[in-house]
Amino acid sequence: SFERSLVVDSYHTVLVEDGSKYRFILSNGVFIGPNSNPEVSFRQVSMDPLEYEFRNADDRLDRFRLINGKYTLISSISRGGYAQWFHLNENNKISEIVDSFGRRIFMEWSDDNVVSIRTPNTLLQYSYRKLTIGPFTIPGQEVMTGVSTSRLDGGEQTTIRYHYDDPSYSTLLTGITDEKGVRFATYSYNSEGQVLVSEHAHGAGRIDLSYPTNTTTVVSDGLGQRTYTFAG
Repeated sequence: SFERSLVVDSYHTVLVEDGSKYRFILSNGVFIGPNSNPEVSFRQVSMDPLEYEFRNADDRLDRFRLINGKYTLISSISRGGYAQWFHLNENNKISEIVDSFGRRIFMEWSDDNVVSIRTPNTLLQYSYRKLTIGPFTIPGQEVMTGVSTSRLDGGEQTTIRYHYDDPSYSTLLTGITDEKGVRFATYSYNSEGQVLVSEHAHGAGRIDLSYPTNTTTVVSDGLGQRTYTFAG
């Protein structure tokens, strides 16, 4: 995953792919990190362009560069020497990833959505549907409706489609149709947008859920019925 970012305000905060945050503060020219994890470190490596380097507990080095007011991941090097470099398009979106073996991945975007990913052998294409309220389109709000995979050596194209059929909640996934055109999964919701049923084709793996209170969920499946209570 490339979901790593750097936010600079009164602290320098690194967010990594598992959701963890590492906060550093500059003291006497040295960045002081979290006492709970002394294995991580943070330092400035360049002034022009302004770049910082974060070392995680696994000894991976992530480098961020300030581009148009935003810190962007430009490289990542693991302990064993495997490296990835991230090239950006004119809108500061990742357009190409190159690794230390010379392999390349190319990405194309439409606004904030990836519309294609191309490797030497495969092309992935993503389709979306804009969300609307009455006659109005909501800017920047889309749901993914399909993923097509094509082999660049002449193999057949396959497509997975995603459905959003609930008239009350147009962003909730209601089903998945697989590459063979078979409705693989179906999901239904109550008036609050909570899942009621999840099942695969022909009812396989069906799970029913109910919500007796705001803090209680009852799950029924092939193993029986279980009740989960959450803090209010």
